[in-house]
Amino acid sequence: MTGRTTFDAIVSSLTEPYHLEGDRGIIFRVRTSRAEEVQVFLPVSRAELVDEVDLSAGAKLRIEGEQLDTGIVVVLDLSPSPGFSLEPEGRLLGTVDIPIPALSRLNPWRERRYKLILWGGIAAVLAVGIIGMTTDNAVGNVAMPLFLALCAWLVVGDLLTRRVDNREYAALARTAAEAIQAGLHVPVPEAAVVTLLGGGLERTGNPWNPTRPQQPRAVSWRSGREQAVLHADITPKPLRPNSTATITITSLEDATYAERMRTR
Repeated sequence: MTGRTTFDAIVSSLTEPYHLEGDRGIIFRVRTSRAEEVQVFLPVSRAELVDEVDLSAGAKLRIEGEQLDTGIVVVLDLSPSPGFSLEPEGRLLGTVDIPIPALSRLNPWRERRYKLILWGGIAAVLAVGIIGMTTDNAVGNVAMPLFLALCAWLVVGDLLTRRVDNREYAALARTAAEAIQAGLHVPVPEAAVVTLLGGGLERTGNPWNPTRPQQPRAVSWRSGREQAVLHADITPKPLRPNSTATITITSLEDATYAERMRTR
């Protein structure tokens, strides 16, 4: 081993099963701030670290590990690095402007209304319960139906939020993919565009706030017969309703480099 190292990087490949010196795990490539490609090995013994981070292409990570003589970094700790930025090296293919509509999640009153109803409902349940325990049992009997109604509102609200979010971001992703295809003649997977735009909701584990929105982030994917790696980023972040966002597409690998990577 060459010693312990800590650095910020962007994931630049898919994860693959891998055996390293008899230890099972996964391996993936990352691109550091110096535009160096580093192979990172995450052993099964530290698989719980994956629960705290995103390992999809374009995700930003802070990696702490031991670097082997082969150059592979064996992970000791992983954490998100949202403030890390990397200007991708490569050939700029161009930029595309897309209109951002008044998406539901970008409405500031949406979160405020949610918190008002949530904490108001909890306060009402507590107040009715206290009155029932101290003065009037008949009033206290209302507490349980009121609590169940609040829980039902949480579940229904979560389902409706997911439906609206998926519908709006799927439509915006199609618009963006069509604009990129028309303007730059670059095919881009719609799933990558959804990630680029910050579409989708992730689970929080908090029963009172079960989901939270994803944030826009850079993405990478392989395209064409040469399997060149294309990189897309969007500004501004976060998106602003009734405004224009700019998507920048960069080619990170030429055909020669991609061929060399396949034969390593």
